[in-house]
Amino acid sequence: MEYIAIHSSIPIPCIVRHSIDRDGGGVGSLYILMTKVDGVPLCSVWNDMDDNKQEVVLQQVIDILLQLSSLRFNSIGALMKGDGVTKPTWHIVPMLTVTDSYGSEVLSAILHQMYMSVLDFWVAYANKKLQCVTNDEFGNNISGEYAMFWFMHSLIPSIYDTSLNASGFLITPGNFHSQNIMVTNIDSSLLHITAVIDWEFTVTNPTSSFARYPLFIVNHPYWDVDHSLKTRNVKDQATFNQLMLASESRLHPGEEPFLSWAFATCHGLYLFEQCIQDPMMFSALYDDLFQHIFCEYDEKESFLGSYYHALMYGTLKNQTVQFDKEADVCKEAIAVLGKDLVPFEISRSEFRALVLDNVDKFVEGGEVHSWLATYSKL
Repeated sequence: MEYIAIHSSIPIPCIVRHSIDRDGGGVGSLYILMTKVDGVPLCSVWNDMDDNKQEVVLQQVIDILLQLSSLRFNSIGALMKGDGVTKPTWHIVPMLTVTDSYGSEVLSAILHQMYMSVLDFWVAYANKKLQCVTNDEFGNNISGEYAMFWFMHSLIPSIYDTSLNASGFLITPGNFHSQNIMVTNIDSSLLHITAVIDWEFTVTNPTSSFARYPLFIVNHPYWDVDHSLKTRNVKDQATFNQLMLASESRLHPGEEPFLSWAFATCHGLYLFEQCIQDPMMFSALYDDLFQHIFCEYDEKESFLGSYYHALMYGTLKNQTVQFDKEADVCKEAIAVLGKDLVPFEISRSEFRALVLDNVDKFVEGGEVHSWLATYSKL
């Protein structure tokens, strides 16, 4: 927040005092004391605004985004303040230094370092995702799931435009949602944003991840087909694109409007990042991602099924054979030890430890002994 206050005119609360010590310097807890801001959360009034007022708000949101887009660093990570003698210095650290991975094995594995390339970041993410699918769901029929994440992995080099980050990675607030945008003078021509609050999970991001429509004009994937806001959000996104292009062109006359282009073409990247990061979004949006990549086609299910059959028994045949073999190994273990001892969700290492503890119960030359003999090669 201090960096934003120094390097932009984005309205935010002022920090009066804060402490990150466990006891708060005697207070008894970590704390932050900020000045109160005027207004109400945008989420409480947005749906009741007419088109003109919504356009006023969207223009101010775009002005904020354009300011943020000028605040760039040379790596993907979290912003930290250094010990400058005459003025503050700023540097990027691994995200895991300042944020919680929330128990995510993928995040814990990749956020311990910084990334100098958008491709490096998402390839690392996708590789770890494939590794987790392989290791954490032992004995299940995971060939299809593996193929879907392999497909997403294969998209990365073509859907991310590295030239957009030639000038660095952009400061991106983690919670830039309508509940954190405060507005005032709702019923007058002086309607304006008074503050953006909640900067807790701010990081530096690639332009392609920064360029996302504000969530209050994005359709939720679990809405009904005839949800009343769907049509309005499509219209608001078109208005957003027009306003962004006009504003960026005024701010950088004669230059390519790269940010406008990134926003206008963000849908595929939005689908990709939602699917690869969030299991709930994966189930809701994966078909949309697949269709977005292959455009409109007939007999969607037939084509999708044929595509993955070709993957599983072509390019990914070795993995499919391995998963089928492991399913047979798991079946033998369940038959010998029982379902209570062999849970449905078990990792490869947990399964190995379990069968080693009971190795004398399995017949020599059976599936389990054969698998144990080759474990170190997997």
